Amino acid sequence: AGDGDQITFNLSFGNETITISSELSLTESLIIEGSNSSGSGTAVTVQVTTPGTSTFRVFNINASGKTITLSNMTIKGGDISGNGNVAAGFGGGIYLAAGTLTLEKATVSNSQAYNGGGIYVGSATLNLNNSSVISNTIDENISGAGAGIYTSGTTNITNSTIALNTGPDYGGGIFINSGTTTIRDATISQNKTNGTNDYGGGIYHQNGTLDIKNTIIANNYLLNVSSATNGSDYYQNSGTLTNNDYNVVGYSDDKFQNDNDIWYDFNAGYWTNVNTGANIGTIDLATSLSYSGGFTETLPITGGGFLSASEGAGS
Repeated sequence: AGDGDQITFNLSFGNETITISSELSLTESLIIEGSNSSGSGTAVTVQVTTPGTSTFRVFNINASGKTITLSNMTIKGGDISGNGNVAAGFGGGIYLAAGTLTLEKATVSNSQAYNGGGIYVGSATLNLNNSSVISNTIDENISGAGAGIYTSGTTNITNSTIALNTGPDYGGGIFINSGTTTIRDATISQNKTNGTNDYGGGIYHQNGTLDIKNTIIANNYLLNVSSATNGSDYYQNSGTLTNNDYNVVGYSDDKFQNDNDIWYDFNAGYWTNVNTGANIGTIDLATSLSYSGGFTETLPITGGGFLSASEGAGS
């Protein structure tokens, strides 16, 4: 494809999975639209030969000054963690070195790397819209970070779900190494770390700026250390946290306490409305992902707590 081209698909029923034998290198502006509306109408899956095992990723994007859009598709990468703590070992599904990438109604899953099990963002911009990063991993025997997303650039997450990602020590869901990360209307849940120095099962904020609003960060896990002291949902090592309210956050070392936030008071043992200081009960997130009226699978609130099942679903 040439610079500025658009790729669409016309695949018959049962043939919507595209299996590649080596990574796809993108260096020019490009739109890949995977809805397959001219074919069966089932969105395409682009995957390595054996997801989670094959020793190469799906997309390697080095497109300085260019814009790439991947929409309506599932991306399943391999296991590139064996390449070590170098670029070749980053981004099991997508390695974004340069340029602007927009993922729209896309899912990145079943990928493994040394850093950025699902997606690695370098000196680049990632726009994650109406999308999911789920079930990506970093091997527990290495010291990598960001099983879902590792970012050192500009990352904008909107109406999206980061869930069920597993890493060894730092940032099961997202590792913010530097740059600016903006999150709006998202669900970050059921991510975990399982190393000996677990921090930030949902988000590990190493440096840079996090700007966040109207997001659920809850039910993330640290398997081997205290959720309270090491922030199973959010842990800030350094950097700037810009809290723009209306967040629901569990274990975060008391970082989310604006008037319109709801946070888990570990010492008191209940969820608290910051504005009133009142005990407002429990938060009952579903145990599995499902669609609740939006473009992405979320972990819906099933009721029995401060919100009923009809009052919201995170992203």
